[in-house]
Amino acid sequence: MEAILQAHPDIDAVFCGNDAMAMGAYQALAAAGKADKVKVFGFDGAEDVVRLIAEGRIAATGMQFPKVMARTAAEYADQYLKGRRDFPQKVPVAVELVTPENVHLYQGYGQERMTHAATPARATVVPGPDGCGPGRTVPGSTSVRHACQSGVNAGHG
Repeated sequence: MEAILQAHPDIDAVFCGNDAMAMGAYQALAAAGKADKVKVFGFDGAEDVVRLIAEGRIAATGMQFPKVMARTAAEYADQYLKGRRDFPQKVPVAVELVTPENVHLYQGYGQERMTHAATPARATVVPGPDGCGPGRTVPGSTSVRHACQSGVNAGHG
């Protein structure tokens, strides 16, 4: 992050491939005195990042649901052991955008704090024509979904 800041001192946002990177980016920005000028976005829904979103330090994270992914993988493994072989190449798993506006509904890696008065997230990422890859954002929808980044690959070694 330090090298990026030196090469591009006027950046206004950083998207990180996971929440550990988001934590590191935030710490580097804070050390450089730019934490209030550069928005940091993560991906995973780690507990520390959810807390920093609530504190207004990190802008957002894409909340994954590892229990759902594990359950789906276990169900597919069971079906495989019972003889099924016609699995799809990719199995989409929902990802939800956690922001300062809805962070109170979440805790790390899940929605255990979810209430009936849930505030919807702001956008859905619709996968591209191949079911993956670059998609498009649909403003005002209720969740963020990305067909590949959090998908479960079925029937592959």
